[in-house]
Amino acid sequence: MAALHLADNDIEPKHPNKLGFADIYTSLAEGHNCHPDDVDCIVTEIANDPEKEKFTASMREGRSVGSKEEMTIIPGDKGWNEILRTKYYKYAALFNGKALDKVIVRTHERNLSDVTFDVDTFRFYFPAWDTRMPGGKTLKSADGTQIEDTMN
Repeated sequence: MAALHLADNDIEPKHPNKLGFADIYTSLAEGHNCHPDDVDCIVTEIANDPEKEKFTASMREGRSVGSKEEMTIIPGDKGWNEILRTKYYKYAALFNGKALDKVIVRTHERNLSDVTFDVDTFRFYFPAWDTRMPGGKTLKSADGTQIEDTMN
């Protein structure tokens, strides 16, 4: 699993040795002895993005789930195409050449300076082709939702 923390790379002035986001991600993956395509789950936080926060709230309301309940969105579901148009998906897809299988929207509690707040995350799952089953389903042993969540 990889967690993407988006930063404004435009703040750094242009120079010959400036690394792009893909270069940084690839170097980090190699530092952990893996190839970017070996990562099957990429997590991005939806922070300071009122439009996407409103989108996730609307999706939860449409599915009649609570504000902190996890949602799984698969191809064909309402909201799937909108997620594919987000900057979060575009960044995740930059680093993983496999097909997107599903997106899990999950809420995490964060603490900053003694203030507690909720942050939604998009978890993009790109399972290897050999762990997929017909119909887009993933084998249980390859399903990233079965592992312990270390993002809390």
